[in-house]
Amino acid sequence: MQKNQIEINGFKISGAIFDMDGVILDSMPMWDALPDLYIRSLGLESPGNLGQEIFAMTLPQACCYLKERFSLKETPDEVMQGINEVLGNQYRDTLQLKKGAGELLKTLHEAGIPMVLATTSEKAMVEAAFSRLHILDYFMKINTPEEFHCSKDVP
Repeated sequence: MQKNQIEINGFKISGAIFDMDGVILDSMPMWDALPDLYIRSLGLESPGNLGQEIFAMTLPQACCYLKERFSLKETPDEVMQGINEVLGNQYRDTLQLKKGAGELLKTLHEAGIPMVLATTSEKAMVEAAFSRLHILDYFMKINTPEEFHCSKDVP
């Protein structure tokens, strides 16, 4: 094998691009629970299934829906800020590595395999979670929509 290449399960790897949510971080349950977490953060009763109700909505649509459904005094923009605050708290304090992800990342890092992240999450949230989990230095680059000026619906 050439320098900075590792073989895993018969595959020769010389570089890796990772997604974050559901791949590196065990965050998918949090995304489903996020609207309920936000509503509870306001001291309101939540039905526990808001994630399913707003699944197909864009974030602005979901914010309008939550404002209307719960008669919130907050504007849709303030609802979005509140959701982002709850989301930031989850990345900074709570979310854990997906089973096996830490070991894989460490193996690749120790083998000198360059790794980058491509995610639609905000860079500050990525850095907060990865710093807490001691994996930030494994990545040579973190690519976010802020850098590419696009959203998840752009290929």
